[in-house]
Amino acid sequence: MMILKLDNYQRWDTPYLRYADGAVTDLTNIIMAQIKYNTRGLKPGEQLTKVKGTIDGCTNNPNVPGVTTQVTAVQTAYDLAKDSVDHVMALESQLKEARIERDRLLKEMLLVWKLLGTKVEDVTGGDAAKIASTTFEIVSAPTNKPMPEQIIDVYAEATKKAGEVRVTHKRDTNAASYEFDTSPDPITETSWTHRLTSTKSRNLIKGLSATPKLWVRVRGIKGDYEGAWSDPALTNVL
Repeated sequence: MMILKLDNYQRWDTPYLRYADGAVTDLTNIIMAQIKYNTRGLKPGEQLTKVKGTIDGCTNNPNVPGVTTQVTAVQTAYDLAKDSVDHVMALESQLKEARIERDRLLKEMLLVWKLLGTKVEDVTGGDAAKIASTTFEIVSAPTNKPMPEQIIDVYAEATKKAGEVRVTHKRDTNAASYEFDTSPDPITETSWTHRLTSTKSRNLIKGLSATPKLWVRVRGIKGDYEGAWSDPALTNVL
C-alpha cells in the first residue's frame, strides 16, 4: 500500500488521512479507517467477549497477514484475564452464600436475645436499675407533647364572590391542622356546621348561603387531640 502525503499529513494514523494502493487513482472519497477501542462501561465478561471475538477474527484471516505474534500475545493475556475473572466470580458466589448464612445466624441470635430480655423483665419485675445492670437498654418514658391551644385573632370577612368568606387567624405551632365551623345567627349548641379542615392559617370557605350574619370558629388539631374552639368571629355572606 502506498501512503500519500496530502495537505501536510504524514502519519498513517492521522484522522482522515487518504491513501491509495496503486490501483486506486480517485482519492476523493477514500478515507483511511481507524480502529475504535471502546471498552468504557463494559463489564469484565463483556470485555473478555469483545477481545475473544477479535482473536477469532484475526486468526487465519488472509486480510490481516503478519499478525500471528500479536494474536498469540493477546490470547495469552486473554487466558490470564479470563482465569482471574472466573476466580473472582467464584469468590463472589461464595461471598453471596456466606452473607445469606450470616444474616440467618444474626436473625436467630436476635430472636434468642429478645427471649432473654423477656426473661430479664420478668425476673426483675421491670425494675429499671436491675435491668440496666444487665446492659439491656430501657425504653424511654413517653413525654407529654404540647397540645393545640385555643386559636386567637380569628377574623372573617365576605369576599366579592357570592357564598365565599375569607378567614384568617394566628397560627398555633402545636397544631398540625385546623377545623373551621360556621353557624347562622343566633348561635345554639346544634347550629354549628363543619366547613373545612386545613393546615393553613388563611383560608376561603366557599358554598355558603347569603346571610347578613354568619359566625365562624376555629380550633387546632393534632392527631387525636383537639384544641379549644376560638371565640367566634362575625361576618356577612354575599
